[in-house]
Amino acid sequence: MSHRRPVQAANGVLSSRFLLISLAVALVLSMGRPGKLKVAVWIGAGLIATLVAFSRVYLGVHWWTDVVAGAALWGAWLCLLVIVGLLRQPRPAEGARPVST
Repeated sequence: MSHRRPVQAANGVLSSRFLLISLAVALVLSMGRPGKLKVAVWIGAGLIATLVAFSRVYLGVHWWTDVVAGAALWGAWLCLLVIVGLLRQPRPAEGARPVST
């Protein structure tokens, strides 16, 4: 069974670089913002990343399996960052009761 190879782009890392810069911009834009705006920025960044991934497959620059593997790696990295962020949050002292106002 023969499969057509994806077309080689002049710069194969362009999409990865673009996504990395987009996510860095989203991080900077979301810092210190209210919750709803922060969620909107990250949803926009995720939408851009998804559209770029689909376009790379559609244009024949990458195999769909490469795009899925890249998304899985990004997902694993994101999970690790969330876990580390949750572990770094201060915990209330044992036996401490919440202060009611």
